[in-house]
Amino acid sequence: FRGSANIPISKKVAVNISTVYRSRDGYTERVIDNSQEQGNDNTFFLRGKVRAIPTDKLVLDLGFDFTRTNAGSMASSLVGADSSAFQFAGIYKQLLGVDPFTNVLTTEPYQTNATGASINQLGAFGINGTAKLDLGQVESKLILGHRNMNSRFAKDGDHSSINFLQSTTDFNSISTSAELQFHNKKPSKFNWLVGAYYMSESNEDNKLIEDASNLYEALENANEMDVADPYGGANNPANEELDFTHDIANSSINNNMAAYANISYDFTKKWTVGGGLRLSNDDKTFTATHQKIASGTYIVPENTVNSADWTMLTGHFAVEYQATEKGLMYLNFAHGFKSGGFSSQPLQSENGIQMYNPETARNLELGMKSDLGKNTRINFSGFITDIAEIQTDSVTTEEILVQNRVKGEILGVELEVVTRIGKNFYINAFAGLTDARYTIVNPSSGLTLESKYEKTPASQFGVGLAFSPQLTKKLKLDVRADYSYQDGTFHNRQNTIALYQSGFSLLSTNVGLTFKDKYQLMIWGKNLTNEAVIQGGNCLLYT
Repeated sequence: FRGSANIPISKKVAVNISTVYRSRDGYTERVIDNSQEQGNDNTFFLRGKVRAIPTDKLVLDLGFDFTRTNAGSMASSLVGADSSAFQFAGIYKQLLGVDPFTNVLTTEPYQTNATGASINQLGAFGINGTAKLDLGQVESKLILGHRNMNSRFAKDGDHSSINFLQSTTDFNSISTSAELQFHNKKPSKFNWLVGAYYMSESNEDNKLIEDASNLYEALENANEMDVADPYGGANNPANEELDFTHDIANSSINNNMAAYANISYDFTKKWTVGGGLRLSNDDKTFTATHQKIASGTYIVPENTVNSADWTMLTGHFAVEYQATEKGLMYLNFAHGFKSGGFSSQPLQSENGIQMYNPETARNLELGMKSDLGKNTRINFSGFITDIAEIQTDSVTTEEILVQNRVKGEILGVELEVVTRIGKNFYINAFAGLTDARYTIVNPSSGLTLESKYEKTPASQFGVGLAFSPQLTKKLKLDVRADYSYQDGTFHNRQNTIALYQSGFSLLSTNVGLTFKDKYQLMIWGKNLTNEAVIQGGNCLLYT
C-alpha cells in the first residue's frame, strides 16, 4: 500500500503526507520447522513535509520521516562447505560428538537447515529543515538535518542443524548535519555557488559471534590425554586459542567538514565551461573492546582508542558544446573519494585494530544528448574511471581486515533511446558495455590481475514498451512490459565459482488504471520467466 495527500492550510502554508506499507512472505524454507520467514518483508514508512512562505523573500521547508522494519534475515542458503578450512573439525567432532560439516547442504536452492535466529529489525527517525532567503542578487540556503537509527540483525551462518556459527549485531547511529550555501539568484553568463558543510555522527556497533560453539567448554572438561597436544584439560591456556566466540563492542565518533565552490561561464551561446573544488576533512575516533566470550580473554583491551583524520582536495571540470538547438555534447572530469576507517574485527589479540586509507577515484566522461525531431531522444556516453587504494576485505581465522592493496580501471559505454509513436505508445531501450580490471594487485590481497570485478557484468541491455491511452477524461489505462539481459558476473571479490551468476534475462509487466491523476490500481508481475538469480553471496572462512 502507498498513498499521499497534499493539504493546503492557507495561501502560504501547505502540508504533504505520504506513507508506504510493504508485506511479503519469505521464500527460503527452514527445514527444521517448515517456516519461510527468510526473505520476508514487513516495512512501514511515513513521511511528512510542511512548506511555509512567511514573506516574498523567505521559504521554509520542514520534514520528517519514520521507518520501521520487522522481518527475518535475508533469504540465503549454503552452496558449499570446506571442512579442511577448519583445522579443528576433528577435535570438535571428537569432543561434541557431531560433525559440523554433516547435514549442511540441501537439495533445493530455496531451503536451509539453519536453526539459529533470523532477525532483520530497523527503526529510523529523521527530521530536516531548509530555509531559502532572497538577498537580492544572491540567494542563500540553510539545510539542517538530524537522524536516529536503531537496528538488530541476526543470522545462522553455518546453515546446519547444530548451533555452530551464529551472529547477532546491534547497530545504533545518531547524526546531525548542517549546510550553508550562497549562489547567484538569476542564471547568467557567469553562475557561481559556494558553501560549507558539517556533519557529526556517533555510532555503536555491538556483535556477538558464536563460532564453533561449546568447543572451549568441552576442552576445559576433557582429559588432556584424550585431546591432541597441546589442548585439553581444565585451565589450560592453550584452550583459549580454540575459543572462537566473540563479544565485539565498537563505537565511533566521526566529524566531517567541507568547504566547496562551483562556477560556470558561458563563453558563447554554444560553449560553457565549469568546474568546482571541495576541501574535505574527516576526523574519526574509534573505541573498541573485544573479548572472547567463553574464556573471558580480551582480544582488544577495554576501551582501546584509535583515531585518525584525512584531508582531501577533490574537484570536477566540465565543458559543454550546444551543437544544435536539440543537441548537446559534453566532457566531464571528476575526482572523488570514499572515506577511510578502521578494521573493526581482529580475531586474535596480536593483530589489534588496524587503519585503512580513503579510496580515491578519477573519472573522465564524454557524451552527447540529442533530440531527433519531436518524438525521439538519444543519450550516449563513454567513460574511464581510475580507482586507487581500493578497500578490499580480507577474511582469515585470525582477522577480518579492510586493506588498501589494489588499483583498478573501469571503461564503459552507455546508450539510451526513448521514442514516442503516435500519442500513447512509447519505446525505450538501453545498452551498456563495461570492461573492469585490476591494474595493480598486492599478492596479500588474495587477488590477481586476472580476477574479475564483483557485480560488474561486461554487458547489459533492455527494452521497454508502454501504452497509455486516455479512456475517458478522468480514466487512463497504463500498460507496460520490460525485458532486460545481464551478462554473467561474480558476487564476491574472490571470484568463488559457487557464487557466479551466469547471464540471464528478466521479463516484467504491469497493467493499471489511473483515475483523476490521483488514484491508481495496478496489477504487476515480475520475473515472469521464473529465473532463479543469485543476488549476492559471501565466501567466509569455511562456507
